[in-house]
Formats: sequence, C-alpha cells, structure tokens
Amino acid sequence: MNKIENKLLDSIIKRINIIYIVIAILVSFALRYLFFPFISSDMEGFLIGWYGQLQQLGGMKGLAVQVGNYSVAYQTFIAIMTELSIPAVIGYKVFSCIFDYVLALGVYFILKKDTNPAVSKNALIGFTLIIFSPLVFINSAMWGQCDSIYTSFLVLSYLMYTKKKYPLCFVFFGLSFAFKLQAIFALPFLLFAYLYDRKFTVLNFLLTPITMIAVCIPAYINGRGFKGFISPYYYQTESCDKVFFNYPSFWSLFPFSPDRAIDYISAIKYPAIILTFVILLTLMFVIIKKNISMETNSLNILMLFIYTCVEFLPGMHERYAFPIEILSIILAIKNKKTIPLAIALNVLSFITYGVSLYGGTVNYIPLGIANFIVYLMYIVFLINPGFTLKQSASKQA
Repeated sequence: MNKIENKLLDSIIKRINIIYIVIAILVSFALRYLFFPFISSDMEGFLIGWYGQLQQLGGMKGLAVQVGNYSVAYQTFIAIMTELSIPAVIGYKVFSCIFDYVLALGVYFILKKDTNPAVSKNALIGFTLIIFSPLVFINSAMWGQCDSIYTSFLVLSYLMYTKKKYPLCFVFFGLSFAFKLQAIFALPFLLFAYLYDRKFTVLNFLLTPITMIAVCIPAYINGRGFKGFISPYYYQTESCDKVFFNYPSFWSLFPFSPDRAIDYISAIKYPAIILTFVILLTLMFVIIKKNISMETNSLNILMLFIYTCVEFLPGMHERYAFPIEILSIILAIKNKKTIPLAIALNVLSFITYGVSLYGGTVNYIPLGIANFIVYLMYIVFLINPGFTLKQSASKQA
C-alpha cells in the first residue's frame, strides 16, 4: 500500500463518524422517499384540503382566518407552501422528514453529553435508532403528520435544560407548543423542575408565550387577531368526543360501547383530568420525599410525566405518545435495563399505527393492560434504580 492510500484511509478513519452519519441520512431518506406515494385518510381528508383552502384565500393572506384545526404556526407553513407552489403531499412530508433529522440530532447531542467517552459513543446508536425507527418514518413520510416537528423542539428544550441554558429551554418549549397543543404535556416537568431543582427563575416561563407570539407574527401582519391565535387550541380541547382514540390508555381497559361515545366522554372527561392531576402530584410528592435527584433522573421524570398525561387523560390519539417513544429510546440507551420497556412501547404504537393507516379492528383491552404495566414499570425504575426485570421474574418463579 502506497503513502497516498494510507493517507486517504487515515483521513476516512478520522472522519468515520461523519461519514457514517451522512450515509445513514442518505439511506434513511431513500427509505422515506419510498413511502411518499402513500396517501393516508388524514392527508386526503384534511391536509390536502387545508392546502387548497389557503391557496384559494391567497396563501399568506389566508392566515387571517382559521383553516383546519392545526396551530397558526403550522398553518403559516402551509401558506408558505402555497406561495412557493410546492405540491401539497411532497411539502407536508418533506417538512416533517426534515424534522426527523432535527429530532435525531437532538437525541445525538443528549447522549453525547455524557462525559464518559465510551458511553458517548452511544450517541451514534441513538441517532441511528431514531432515523430508522418505523414509528418515526411512518409518522412523517407515510402519514405526513407533524409529530416529529413539535417533538424535535421538546427534545431540544430538554437538551438545553441539561446544559443549564434555561432561557433557550423555554424558547424551544414555546416553539414546540406553537406547533402542537400536546407539547403542554411537558409543562408539569418544567413546573416541577422550577419547584424542586430551583436552578432558574420563574421569569423564564414568560419566554414560552413570547416565542409562540413571535412565531405567529406573519399571521398578525395578515390580519389574524389574538382570538384567532388561541382558537385552534380551544377547538382541539373541545373536539374530544371519545374516551380514547386508538390509543391503549388506561380508559381502553373499560369496554365502552362506540354507540355511546358522547355519553361516556361527558361523564368521564373532567374526572379523568382530575385523576391525571392527582397522579402527577403524587409522583412529584414521591420524588421529593425519596429525594430522587433531578441531575441524574430528569429524563426518567420528563418521560413519566408526559406518559402520565397520555395514559390517563381522555381523548388520546395514538400519535400523542410519540414523545414518549422517542424518550424511551434515549432512556434505553442510557439505562439498558429499560430496553424491554422501550421495545414494548414502540410495538404497541406500531400496532395502533397500523389500525389507523390500514383500518381493521383490534382488541384494545390487552393492549391497554400491557401499556399500563409498562407505565408502572417505568415508575418502579425511577423509584428503585437497582430494580431489574430479571429480579422481578425470579421472585415470581
């Protein structure tokens, strides 16, 4: 082997991480591209129609009124697509796919933050698992949904929290909230961190609404009023007419009749919200009494608080668990004891994704039981870090 070959190979080895990431991105995007022709019922029945309405209203001028039930920030993106004459399906899917990679980079830097060089190599594993996760590319490239967008900002918000860059933490949280209401499920974590960790001022919370307002400036310029800014969130909270929507939550354990969905939700809605609030307070109480460190357990706590909201609140869709599944992957890499739980979570959602995209029926009671057990196990791992699933199995035997 001559000197030129040696230098070339040395150069490749020195940059092997970058080369790996570039190849992984190219292959994963090719995989996503294969799903672009698929048109989901949501795409056909809602997203394409919203694009057409904004196009008829004059693109950016259409921001003066509410089109669809997504946030003003997302509606602004649709308006920009119409102004640039980007085809609706391609625009929706490419935009979401871009944030798949933002999400993966957020996960990469969270894992790279570990000081142990041997552990920090797990950052590449995390990056790879995210961009090749079936739930991630099905959600964006096949379904054309926006969950990777708001979850990316949630992950970046958490990254800034770990780096103690608290103003940026709340700015990213504001961006997440600006794109989707379900970002609010992370708010209990920030409130608890303020109370328990005491590392930042309450004034940081003001950065979230300021960010949300700033993102909506194009809509204000085109005549959108404040009521129009909050109307999508109000509509989403009021449009809940079922106890659960294809997500195996705690409420899927009860054999509700679909014919009486409205009756059930009217009776359960507010008690379910109160129950969720009580469970969150109980978890906070246990964390404080057991003196569980936020420094080493913040990821577990964030995931568990979001999980509690999705598990016990009424009207939950399968996609609302998307941030939990992403956080479960990060946690599984940091704590290998939780790998079986992460696999179970992602498999459960994979089943419900299939039902939503292809139709058919599924018995939600066993799925709900499995999901509830996984939820309880994450609580056990938080309270007792030394616990192992093998230990539990041996005791039962």
